[in-house]
Amino acid sequence: AIDESNVYFDGASLKTVDVTTWRLLEERGYSRDAKCIFFGSKKLPRADLESWRHVKDGYSRDESRIYYWHHLLKGADLDSWKPVDVHYSIDAKHVYYFGTQVEGADPDSFDIDNESKASDRFGAIEYGRRVKPA
Repeated sequence: AIDESNVYFDGASLKTVDVTTWRLLEERGYSRDAKCIFFGSKKLPRADLESWRHVKDGYSRDESRIYYWHHLLKGADLDSWKPVDVHYSIDAKHVYYFGTQVEGADPDSFDIDNESKASDRFGAIEYGRRVKPA
């Protein structure tokens, strides 16, 4: 919803939005104005408007950063990063679950079982955390 001075997304007001240039984007959940990209009611931190693009599901990127929803994937390698499924993504050195690094996960041997369960050469991973053997 929009009025003369505010834009509302799921009932929350978008902070510091330019109402005159704001518009919804085709990608579900994303919008923008002349200065910012938003996912829902949250700004994508430091997103570059010229190079930003939606990649898949909740993933997007610009020339310098990768995002999961409105969260920055810290330490992600831009050249090797790719989404694996809705929740998991990988780069040359890391595995991410909901945009957070999965500690000790091996991207070279990483395999998805379903949206929450995965494995690598070290064992099982569930909901982005290592499962201890029984």
